[in-house]
Amino acid sequence: MIDFDAVMHALQSPLSFNPEYSSIDHLHPNDEGYKVMADSIRLNLFDERWE
Repeated sequence: MIDFDAVMHALQSPLSFNPEYSSIDHLHPNDEGYKVMADSIRLNLFDERWE
Protein backbone atom coordinates (compact mmCIF):
# COMPACT_ATOMS: atom_id res chain seq x y z
CA MET A 1 0.00 0.00 0.00
CA ILE A 2 1.24 3.48 -0.83
CA ASP A 3 -0.10 6.36 1.27
CA PHE A 4 -0.33 9.20 -1.24
CA ASP A 5 -2.32 11.25 1.27
CA ALA A 6 0.82 11.57 3.36
CA VAL A 7 2.55 13.54 0.60
CA MET A 8 -0.49 15.29 -0.91
CA HIS A 9 -2.39 16.84 2.01
CA ALA A 10 -2.02 20.43 3.14
CA LEU A 11 0.06 20.74 6.29
CA GLN A 12 -2.39 23.25 7.81
CA SER A 13 -5.46 21.21 6.88
CA PRO A 14 -4.85 17.45 6.60
CA LEU A 15 -8.28 16.92 5.01
CA SER A 16 -7.41 19.12 2.03
CA PHE A 17 -5.07 18.89 -0.93
CA ASN A 18 -1.90 20.90 -0.63
CA PRO A 19 -2.75 23.86 -2.91
CA GLU A 20 0.63 23.47 -4.63
CA TYR A 21 -0.47 20.04 -5.89
CA SER A 22 -4.15 20.62 -6.64
CA SER A 23 -5.62 20.98 -10.11
CA ILE A 24 -8.24 23.54 -10.99
CA ASP A 25 -11.07 21.15 -9.97
CA HIS A 26 -9.55 20.58 -6.49
CA LEU A 27 -10.27 16.85 -6.88
CA HIS A 28 -7.25 15.72 -8.87
CA PRO A 29 -3.53 16.43 -8.64
CA ASN A 30 -1.84 18.81 -11.03
CA ASP A 31 1.40 17.85 -12.81
CA GLU A 32 3.51 18.71 -9.76
CA GLY A 33 1.19 16.63 -7.57
CA TYR A 34 1.57 13.60 -9.83
CA LYS A 35 5.35 14.07 -9.72
CA VAL A 36 5.33 14.19 -5.91
CA MET A 37 3.21 11.03 -5.86
CA ALA A 38 5.54 9.23 -8.26
CA ASP A 39 8.64 10.34 -6.35
CA SER A 40 7.15 9.00 -3.10
CA ILE A 41 7.13 5.41 -4.40
CA ARG A 42 10.06 3.42 -3.09
CA LEU A 43 11.23 1.45 -6.09
CA ASN A 44 12.95 -1.10 -3.86
CA LEU A 45 9.45 -2.43 -3.15
CA PHE A 46 9.61 -3.99 -6.59
CA ASP A 47 11.83 -6.59 -8.13
CA GLU A 48 15.19 -5.25 -9.29
CA ARG A 49 13.97 -5.59 -12.88
CA TRP A 50 11.98 -2.39 -12.28
CA GLU A 51 14.97 -0.27 -11.29
